[in-house]
Amino acid sequence: MTTVAPDAISAHLNTDDLPWAVWDEGVEAKMLRVSRETGTWVIINRFAPGKRIPTHHHDGAVHAYTLKGRWHYLEYDFVASPGSFVFEQAGSTHTLEAMADSEEPVEVFFVIEGGLILYDDDGNYLGYTDAQMALDMYYGALDAAGIPRPTGIIE
Repeated sequence: MTTVAPDAISAHLNTDDLPWAVWDEGVEAKMLRVSRETGTWVIINRFAPGKRIPTHHHDGAVHAYTLKGRWHYLEYDFVASPGSFVFEQAGSTHTLEAMADSEEPVEVFFVIEGGLILYDDDGNYLGYTDAQMALDMYYGALDAAGIPRPTGIIE
């Protein structure tokens, strides 16, 4: 259930009410918020142990809070685990990998400002994703799976 104040400034969303959408093998998502005004999107991603996300470049800052599991960026020497907070400045480029030895899927809460450019292993352009595209991907994956679209995503 979502509660929105009359002035639409404050809102409440229970993430347990949102379905997981399968975006790719080993990647699921729950969209929580999309701001068309600022381009900011809020999402929870779930990654299967060992899943590697293509290298990507952010044109805005990213805030990431790890809820479950362990993950890292191939380009850095830290491993994020439950309770870890990671800040990615605008212009950062990295490759996210869920640790193969993680005993459970990795779940990360992301606040993403702007979009990201995806690259293949050879550095070739794969695509671009921003807030509206992410919301469209979420709804499209739910539609394809026959899962009703949830109400209450804060837009």
